[in-house]
Amino acid sequence: MVVLSHLGYGIIPLMNHPSSPDTAATKNNHIPKIFLIITGLFIVLVVAAGYFFFTKQLVFAFGGSTEKPVTVVSSVCSKATITTFNTIYSSKTQQERKAALTAAFEAVNKTGGYAGDPNCGYIRYTYYIEQKDIANAQKEIDVLKDLAAKNLYATSQLSGVRSIESMQSDVQVLTNPETNTSGSSGGRG
Repeated sequence: MVVLSHLGYGIIPLMNHPSSPDTAATKNNHIPKIFLIITGLFIVLVVAAGYFFFTKQLVFAFGGSTEKPVTVVSSVCSKATITTFNTIYSSKTQQERKAALTAAFEAVNKTGGYAGDPNCGYIRYTYYIEQKDIANAQKEIDVLKDLAAKNLYATSQLSGVRSIESMQSDVQVLTNPETNTSGSSGGRG
């Protein structure tokens, strides 16, 4: 213990003084550890949030509370059924198109609970339009309207997915072919 009596300060032990090297070394050892722990946790949180955001498992939504969010549900129709359906757009012949559409339609009908899945409903609608079965196509549109009222919509993974208004126009054109003079089915209904 060092005493500074000759400077006129009296007896002050330097070991317990705040400016003592022993005390300063103890303080400096705790600050970096805490700082490193906090910084490490922050980095882990930022990396985790970035991962979830870019893998679309974390979504930020902005808007008024009166807006209805789109409901996300798991698809009753399998990815294989959707892939089979999508091959109708890459089919080279009408025969291949009909075969792929029939296979997708049959896969949907074998799936329990397909009436609550807008993906299945759209596949069924497309099949009925292809068959020119107006009554069943209209039934599928009505089911899709009910699902849309619950904020359930067909996925964009389905190639060629269209709006309900456009589908309704197709049924109208099939019902009254003479109303379609330009050859397109859009714009009515």
